Amino acid sequence: MGMMRFVIRRLLIIPPLLIVLSFFLFLCIHLAPGDPARMLAGEKADENQVELVRKAYGLDKPIYVQYLRWLIGWPGPDPQYIENVPEEYREFYTSYIPKGILRGDLGRSWKQASIAQSIKERLPVTLELTVLALLIAIGMGLLLGIVAALKRGTIVDYLSTTGALFGLSMPSYWLGIMMMLVVLSIFGFMPFHAHHPTASILLAATALGAFHTASIARMTRSSMLEVMGEDYIRTARVKGLSERAVILKHGLKNALIPIITILVLQIPWLFGGAAVLEYIFGIPGMGRLMIESTGVTPASPYPDPIVILDLFLVFMILTVLANLLADILYAYVNPKIRYE
Repeated sequence: MGMMRFVIRRLLIIPPLLIVLSFFLFLCIHLAPGDPARMLAGEKADENQVELVRKAYGLDKPIYVQYLRWLIGWPGPDPQYIENVPEEYREFYTSYIPKGILRGDLGRSWKQASIAQSIKERLPVTLELTVLALLIAIGMGLLLGIVAALKRGTIVDYLSTTGALFGLSMPSYWLGIMMMLVVLSIFGFMPFHAHHPTASILLAATALGAFHTASIARMTRSSMLEVMGEDYIRTARVKGLSERAVILKHGLKNALIPIITILVLQIPWLFGGAAVLEYIFGIPGMGRLMIESTGVTPASPYPDPIVILDLFLVFMILTVLANLLADILYAYVNPKIRYE
């Protein structure tokens, strides 16, 4: 019952938190240089169409009105104004009127594509990559950290610590490129998603997870060394428990709280690293869409503020949900937390 109340309290915090964060996100995008109406209308749009897009999105209104129109589609354009739009532009104009993200309308990119549909197609790919990278980081990080703590002062400890430092100093995109070159030299092909989707995902996830493996390994080693010196560990050994039970049931479980904290802090970095690796490996995920939406690639030479805004919102929601999961794990590992 205590666990259920704990989860409900956390769930009630999420909606107002997302509202506040989304407003600051909207404000940051609004302050970016450039004319969003021109970007949304497209390079082939004439001045009349640009002005219609500005009116449709309410870009001529105060910032709070623009935010409300983006969020819930209210206040919408004046019906009398819609009637005065020339017939040849009316369909173009009405197609840009946002219904609000809370109603499932995320708007359209300057390529006239549905942003909601693009996210629906790409989100599973990004989640597959990040979850696989997280599993690699957790599995390898915990293993290396526990072994290093149990073998403190030995060559195994030194090798693990050196490897962790090397992993922390190695950018994931650099490791991804090196792995591509190794695969090319050994197997004779470049692991791009279109031709080798499984290889691309595995290599990108390994490159993404390497940095986080190092962080988790260092924290696990430090936390396990602290815990294994406690009195209850000696008591468990005196009772005759197996070393495996002492390490996993009493040692690791009590060392997990700082490790979970590190995991939660790594999640935004996972999404950020996934963006670059998706572009390098040609993986059609949300990260690649984000890079293309900034206008820095030949395929998309113009920035797309609405796409960037919506993608940041999705990443923000995923991060908040990850923090909720971490809170639940905290409460599971340490029951005292759920009653605070």
